[in-house]
Amino acid sequence: MAAIDAAGAFAELAGLSPGMAARLTITVEELVANALEHGGAGHVALELTDHPDRIALTLLDNGIAFDPREFASADRPDPETGGGVGLSLVKAWSQIETYIREEGSNRLDLSLPKER
Repeated sequence: MAAIDAAGAFAELAGLSPGMAARLTITVEELVANALEHGGAGHVALELTDHPDRIALTLLDNGIAFDPREFASADRPDPETGGGVGLSLVKAWSQIETYIREEGSNRLDLSLPKER
């Protein structure tokens, strides 16, 4: 998936620790996969910005409306599919700053605090 490759390249250029790079890559993977697989998005755009204390992530997609703050986190994977914990990881590792739905598009802004 191009978004995962982009997150990995960004992490390397930003000099992120291996743990921080893994959290960023998994967060990107979960958000993009959810937009495509569950949201029916045909277009997804990702923007990553390096700040001294955090990584800012913006995801734009044209899928169905989905504000992750409105959904409960899963305690464990679904026994049938093994899925369901991705959003829990995203919420545990990041701060959701804003979600906006405008003109058929979603915009999700979040930040991942850098390790100290």
